[in-house]
Amino acid sequence: MSEITLFDHQRKGVELARTHPRYAFFWQPGTGKTIAILAIQKERPLRTLVVAAKSIIWSAWEKDAKLLDVDLRVVHHTNKAKRRELILEKGNHILVTNYEQFRMNAELFIESGIQRIVFDESSKLKNRKAKVTQAAIQVADSCNEVYLLSGTPSPNCETELWSQLRAISPVASGLQFFKWAYNWFMPITENIRGRNVIARWIPKNDMVIQFHEYLKKWSWALRKEDCLDLPTQMDVIREFELTKPEQKTYNQVIEELRLCCKSNEGDYNTTVSVKSEAVLMKLRQVAGGTVKVGGVPTEVGSSKLDTLVEVLAEVGSEPAIVWAEFTADIDRIARRLTKEGNKVGIIDGRTSKHAQEYINKFVNGELDRLILHPKAAGHGTDGLQKVCQYAIYYGLSFSAEEHMQSRDRLHRSGQKRPVTYIYLIAKDSVDESLLWVVRKKSSKQQALLKELGIQKTERQG
Repeated sequence: MSEITLFDHQRKGVELARTHPRYAFFWQPGTGKTIAILAIQKERPLRTLVVAAKSIIWSAWEKDAKLLDVDLRVVHHTNKAKRRELILEKGNHILVTNYEQFRMNAELFIESGIQRIVFDESSKLKNRKAKVTQAAIQVADSCNEVYLLSGTPSPNCETELWSQLRAISPVASGLQFFKWAYNWFMPITENIRGRNVIARWIPKNDMVIQFHEYLKKWSWALRKEDCLDLPTQMDVIREFELTKPEQKTYNQVIEELRLCCKSNEGDYNTTVSVKSEAVLMKLRQVAGGTVKVGGVPTEVGSSKLDTLVEVLAEVGSEPAIVWAEFTADIDRIARRLTKEGNKVGIIDGRTSKHAQEYINKFVNGELDRLILHPKAAGHGTDGLQKVCQYAIYYGLSFSAEEHMQSRDRLHRSGQKRPVTYIYLIAKDSVDESLLWVVRKKSSKQQALLKELGIQKTERQG
């Protein structure tokens, strides 16, 4: 067994669990949520089920369980018969599975006599109508202890907390969503196809303080800066101009976007449609230097790729990670950096099973550049902070949650040096809008209107 020393906040979490058997630890990534839960299990062994994203089961749960010498068994990657055998096997150990297998085997987990359940990245339960959320409530109601873990439990709106609180206890949430929501929030309606529907909720001004006091009874929100002595973070915006061929293609896509957002009445929709979102994705691709022609990625320029090479030349021999959103970009980057003499590894959907292997090589100096996709390496990946202080964003998505998780891969416990995030931004492009969205200073809808060039008109109207 490897003995480890818990941080003060982790020890407090273990102590809280003794008197709060149904509780949420809304701790930012990098604060050691997994270790705290494993320490609770070590102190008070119970038959426990952990439900987590597949990508972090090995990189976080299995790895840390070995570190603390906690008996943990993964059940989702076996055949059906073996899975049933593992689930029903008696003992006060931890079973861990992913959300999809959890939903499919909810009744079996109840039958197995689970006493404690842990939902890692509990924001996956934010949709109160989703089948996985209903399964979570069903299993949680049968358990003695329920713990939620998340750095961003309500990435879009605080009303997403209701179903997570309901998983903790009906006492925490009440049984009716709308009764709960109307107590704390005001609905904002929009007329869609002749019907007034609730588009979003906003907090009641006179209830904000009471709402957060109410949440404190059931949860502990913790920021990294409140519990860890971490170095500073710095953002660097590296602007560049699109080449003429890139700008021409970009303008063509903008016209396509205008056409698909225009209604029969000649006005622009105020909803991001499926089609307009697809065109926005195309704009992101063009800003990176490619566009799909007949389903095949075709290079239209290399201005962003050239800028990346320049930035890495300035970084020099320091290890660096590059975040990219599209497979075509990832492959182009890998080819170019390899040609430039870099030792390159890729962690995306194709290689996620070998993520820890690539991280180990990066930490050991066998690789000096890692190209990462946020869905494959945005959470649960630990170790990069030991050797790396530079993260370069080749592309961005519309997810502020994913973006924050990607930043936390470097700015977390174990980082000793200031962390620098470098954003490659094509001037007068969707890149600028995306940066505002992931910083939560804008919305996807506003980004759409900005690219159409009608944002000011909409605001005046």
